[in-house]
Order: sequence, then C-alpha cells, then structure tokens
Amino acid sequence: MKLVLASNNAKKLKELQALIRKEAPNATETIRYGIAAFHLNGPLVYIGGFKDHVSFFPTGSAVRAFRKDLAHYKTSAGTIQFELNDPLPSELIRKILRFRLSEVRTKKSSRPNRSGSGKGAPARETGR
Repeated sequence: MKLVLASNNAKKLKELQALIRKEAPNATETIRYGIAAFHLNGPLVYIGGFKDHVSFFPTGSAVRAFRKDLAHYKTSAGTIQFELNDPLPSELIRKILRFRLSEVRTKKSSRPNRSGSGKGAPARETGR
C-alpha cells in the first residue's frame, strides 16, 4: 500500500513503514481511521504523520511493556510520538514490533475453536 504523505513527515513515515514491513512481512496494510494500519491475525500497529511528529500506535500493552525505554518520548495510552527532527529509535521500534507479533500469535493460538467441528465443545444433552 502506498502511504499518502505530507512533505514534512514523508521520510519518517516511510522509514517507520519499512521497519514494520521488515519485521512483519506478512502483515497487510490498509488505511483505518485515516492512518496506515498493519494487520496480522487482527490489528498489529498503526502509523500516522502529523505536523511536528509521526505517531506509532502499537497498543496500550506495548506502551506499558516498554514504559522505561519510552521515557524520552511523548506517549499516551497506546501511542508513541517521534519528533521529525530526531532519528527514529529503530532498535526500540523493532523490539516493540516483536512484542506485538508475539501478542497477536498468542491471541490467535488462544482463540476458541469456532469451526463448527465440535472439537473442544461439550456434547449437548438432549434430555432423553
């Protein structure tokens, strides 16, 4: 997917997009909520460009898990802001992506079987 970029944040967003593609090559890219969304068995991360920064949306669990590493960055519940004038912390972003990949894999493997095969579901009593 080609990101539509403003000239002031294009380089940073493309760099962030490249990091995500390298760590999660099977993720699909779409536009959700007006920003780039990466999905792999559900939402993985989102990225967006703004006037003075780019935002990385790895979910609240990732922001909490890397709270100490993110102390130098502006964060909120599920968002990390990277200023346009500063280099992206590539290794930290890779670690966060690996964390998110682990979460989506765990989430996928812990989903109940809904295939209709009956496996894992208790037999229903008929009362006869």
